[in-house]
Amino acid sequence: MSTLTRSDGVAGGALAGAVGLLVATLAWLLSGPPLERTARGLAFLLLFLPVVLLALPGWRRAAEQAACRAAFRWLAGVGLIGVMAMERLARGESAHLPAIALYVLAVLTLSAPSRRHPRPRWADLPLVLLLWLPIELKWVTGDFVLLRMLGLDLLLLLYMLERPIFDLGALIPVRRREWTVGLAAWAAFLVVSIPLALATGFAAPGVSDRTGGGWALFLFSTLIVIALPEEALFRGAMQGLLARAGASTWLAVGLASVLFGLSHLNNGPPDWRYVLLATIAGIAYGEAFRRSGNLAAPTLTHFLVDVTWRGFFAGGG
Repeated sequence: MSTLTRSDGVAGGALAGAVGLLVATLAWLLSGPPLERTARGLAFLLLFLPVVLLALPGWRRAAEQAACRAAFRWLAGVGLIGVMAMERLARGESAHLPAIALYVLAVLTLSAPSRRHPRPRWADLPLVLLLWLPIELKWVTGDFVLLRMLGLDLLLLLYMLERPIFDLGALIPVRRREWTVGLAAWAAFLVVSIPLALATGFAAPGVSDRTGGGWALFLFSTLIVIALPEEALFRGAMQGLLARAGASTWLAVGLASVLFGLSHLNNGPPDWRYVLLATIAGIAYGEAFRRSGNLAAPTLTHFLVDVTWRGFFAGGG
């Protein structure tokens, strides 16, 4: 059994410290009482650290070995509920806690039999939907940012540690191929989407009026709260499960993209232009995932697409 080496510990500590400093800086930009901002920042840090550390090979191997023990998932679940409880109690909103705890325990209970099936099956798709729908449809309420991180942590436990179907890889693309694939997918999407969005009146050129601090929060949240969790869910889990369960490449990309497009129906009043553009974006992300073999390239593409639309096409419908 391998253990964490000294270099793993140093790398993990340095990365955790850097992320902690970044989160503390961004938490300072938030509004609200100091106790609430501190609790929210600390909760986000504790929920985000597993994502960061699992990107390091040594930490990932250690976590995979720990996940082989039956008690690990339940201890992890209790820890996640505890982090959410800390933030809720600091805000005086404990009424949300029973639903959050039920969500975590339901996911862990219903996924337990699947641990005996190392190969993904079509039956896994409803489980992935269980991970996503309660948060997306606001059946579980609370701080949406933290709930996104909670869902991502559960997803990584089930499909990266216990039954690995994808590799998180680096949080940002570090290889030339990841940049090439990610940028090419972004450019291809813009070639198709900009004329379509302008023709349908969905969007119009217009630079966002965010301040410097607003841009910092926007860029960080777009990458960490939107792009990474959604790519882990729709590409890593959904597309990856479909492909490994025997679906053809285009069926896996297409079905994951359609589901991704439909997930945008509840982003304000239903707008089928938005669904269509999101579905096309999903195809670009899916191709980036298929060509690169990890989440770094589609996460980059997703990040650039969202920054382009929300930052520089702020006009229109």
